[in-house]
Order: sequence, then C-alpha cells, then structure tokens
Amino acid sequence: MTLLHTLRWSFLIGLADARAIHDVRTWVFGWLLRVLCQVVFFASIGLVVGEGKVEYLVVGHSVLVGASTVLFVVASTVWERRLGTLPLLVASPSSPFVVFAGRSAQWVLEGLVLATLSLLVAPAVFGLPVRPTTVLVAVPVLLVSLLSVFWFGLLLGAVVLARPHLRSVVANLAMLTLMLFAGVNVPVAFWPDGLSVAANALPMTHGLAAVRTLVTTGALDLGRVGLEAAVGAAWLGAAILVFARLVTRVRRDGTLAHEG
Repeated sequence: MTLLHTLRWSFLIGLADARAIHDVRTWVFGWLLRVLCQVVFFASIGLVVGEGKVEYLVVGHSVLVGASTVLFVVASTVWERRLGTLPLLVASPSSPFVVFAGRSAQWVLEGLVLATLSLLVAPAVFGLPVRPTTVLVAVPVLLVSLLSVFWFGLLLGAVVLARPHLRSVVANLAMLTLMLFAGVNVPVAFWPDGLSVAANALPMTHGLAAVRTLVTTGALDLGRVGLEAAVGAAWLGAAILVFARLVTRVRRDGTLAHEG
C-alpha cells in the first residue's frame, strides 16, 4: 500500500468523522455563527482601545479561529488510542504518521474555510475596506500558516497519547499561546526580547504577519510566507521524529495499547 493510498483512505475516515459531528445546517447556524461572533466580539474591543486596532484584531482573530480549529488534531490523534486501533496502526506496514496526518487533515480544510469567511464577513461588520479579492489572494498564505499549526498540533497529539485525559488542556494551552505571542492581539515586538525570539518559532506568527500586510497594504510579503513555511517544516520534522519514537516504544513494550 503506497503512502498516497494510505493518506487518501485516512483522509476519507477524517471526513466521515467531520460529517458525524456536524451536518450543513448545524455547521452554518451553529459552529460558523459562533466563530463569526467570536471574531466580532474580540475585534469590538478595538473600538475602545483606539483607532486602527479594530482592523488589527479582526485579522488576528480571523486567522486564530482557523488555527484553533486545526488544533482539534490534538484530540483526534488521541481518538485512535481510545478506539483501541493504535496497536493495529503500529503493527501495520504503513507509516502511522501518515495515517494520523490523513485522518486529521479535515481540520486544516475547515480551519481554512472559517478563517477565510471570517476575513470576508467581520470587516464588513465594522465597515473596514477589505476587498474580497484581497482575501482570496490571502487564502494560500492562510493555508501555509494552518499547515504549520497542523504539524505543531500533530506533535502535541503524539505527546498527549501517553496522557489522553490532557488532550483538551494541551490544545487549549497551545491556542492561548498562539493568541498571546503570535501577534493576534499585540505585535510580537511588544514582548521582551526573549519572548519575541520564541514567538518567531511558533507556527502562525509569520503567516499572520503576511496576511495582515496583505490586508492593510495589498502587498504580498513572500519573505514572511517563506519563514512560515520554514517554521512549519521544522515542526513537521519534529512531529515525524516523535511519532517514530512512539512507534518504536509501542512495538518494544506494548505501552499505550489501550486507553489509560
């Protein structure tokens, strides 16, 4: 079985999971509406803070809702252990990393849709001059950013497999870390030098900066996009290594075979 074949079937399983969680009606009038209200709520704080802050917060929280959706990968990675399928995945000749990546890839697509719709709708609520064509140009940048978050989330999911009850705590802490330090509410430079350096190693930081530049000036910052891709590649490499170590451990001593 080729890697692409494994990835395809894993992705189809992930889509089945998504359909089991929401149908079109509950997704549009439940989840999407909730996400848009969240972006508008945080952006409205900018009306109190001062001029120019509304647009900053609209862009930041629009990208953040996409990232927070992608971080559901932490929980869906743990599902394999809860369902008792982890030993089968480890015993199979296919790469468990490919399986885990494929079966959670639907979060990237959903996050991309949510972030894009937020960038289209939220600015209109505040009368901001954000053109739909600009948002469409931003979609590939959003995709690079969310893939970076996805690899980061997969790494966290592999770590949390040993402590499945911590999956929600870890995912929420990751989301709050991005919210605080990745430039969502305040520029990265606002933080002390040490934190600023660390923030540049977080997923989404450079991609969000590129989206913000595109929305405010219409210019595509390819340098920032390249940095985001490099950060994502680093997190991807780390996730692959952690999964390889996990597989070796399970094959050696049978730990993590069942729900803890």
